[in-house]
Amino acid sequence: MVMKIAMLQTLSPELRDRVLPLVPDGFVLDVTRSTDLPDLLEVIGDADYAVAFGMSVPEEALRAAKRLRLLHRWGVGVDGVPLDTCGELGVVVAKCTGSNARPVAEFAVGAMLACSRSLIVADRSTKEGQWLKKQLWMRNTMLGGKTVGLVGFGAIARKVAQLLRGFGCDVLYTKRTRLPEDEEAALGVRFAAMDAILEADIVSLHCPLNDRTRNMIGAAELDRMKPHAILVNTARGGLVDEDALAAALRTGKIRAAAVDVFEREPVDADNPLLGLDNVILSPHIAANAFDNIDNEIRHWMTNIQKHSNGEAIDPQDIVG
Repeated sequence: MVMKIAMLQTLSPELRDRVLPLVPDGFVLDVTRSTDLPDLLEVIGDADYAVAFGMSVPEEALRAAKRLRLLHRWGVGVDGVPLDTCGELGVVVAKCTGSNARPVAEFAVGAMLACSRSLIVADRSTKEGQWLKKQLWMRNTMLGGKTVGLVGFGAIARKVAQLLRGFGCDVLYTKRTRLPEDEEAALGVRFAAMDAILEADIVSLHCPLNDRTRNMIGAAELDRMKPHAILVNTARGGLVDEDALAAALRTGKIRAAAVDVFEREPVDADNPLLGLDNVILSPHIAANAFDNIDNEIRHWMTNIQKHSNGEAIDPQDIVG
């Protein structure tokens, strides 16, 4: 019996060419024409498995999927998945833990460097015919030797910590459950409360979005950060109060920020972060490295195949 995998996202021709050759024997892939509900209902109605990108999955689509056995995220964020409905319907939810850890970590560290050395301002001003060598000298600082606070410490944050060791950074982390001391020593990190994290030179967010973490970085938290501090968010847009961040950047309460994720995506034209020269904005691309795509596809394909064969999926990939 051929199993159907429903792709709940449109695919570009280039991405389709990468996905289709990796579909295992015994499976067929059906890709939605759009993310509008009627098209989702059509593609998921008779599907055994479904794969979703960062989109929110409508509850109506899940209830219409009479054969659905597993919903897999292409990525790790599950804030757009109605987990209660999945539990009610007996649909297993899985994610690609660790498959995009290196590209996101490299992006986060690159953002730290770009903010520290004013690379975006330097590029833009030089192209506009300015020569701000003396002015930018006063703004530029090294990443080496700085204290970096990581909020959350999953696979991505661990890679960030690993990369930062090469810069000689003092890496702090906070999470709900502290690591054993020998593991901290091996990773070269120190556990710290959120108060200490906010006092770091650079604060980088690596936690999921849920009721506990929504707007966890607001006006009060930004007020407690140092004037020379840099905030990096490659996790989820809802973690940061964007109005408060824009005000902090505009008034110099913090030095700079790099934001790859937004409360609303695509970003609204009136988003307060647009137009500020001390923030780097990107369209949710931290995980999108072309040479890592096959690794991500194989991750969810393998999990689907395991589930179909009655084999156990790695517990770290199972949600709930």
